[in-house]
Amino acid sequence: MDVHCGNCGEPWDTYHLRHDAIWEAANEKGGDQDSFVEGWQQARDKLSKYYRYWFKLSGWKFGGSLMHVKHCPCCPKGESPLPEEKRKEEDAMRSALTDLLDGDDDGIASMMEDAGL
Repeated sequence: MDVHCGNCGEPWDTYHLRHDAIWEAANEKGGDQDSFVEGWQQARDKLSKYYRYWFKLSGWKFGGSLMHVKHCPCCPKGESPLPEEKRKEEDAMRSALTDLLDGDDDGIASMMEDAGL
């Protein structure tokens, strides 16, 4: 199942977001990748500031869940290709779904797909 970046519309596989994207962030961090990723597996649902920081280095920005992608490594530099009004409206809908289905990443992704987000 895919979720789409709220900035550029790029589709991202939910498995990639849960498991592979962290390796990209770990590569940016350098050092002990195994303990970094092990800590991620234990704290994945929390998206703490620590992990948000390392995701940001890899070009990611998330809302309240990994399924709420606000910015991704594929986003073009400068302006978003999506109209600002559409981005704001969809971001509000993504935030509401994330809050409503707190912790249920599969449910969030499914509802976003059903809503065309």
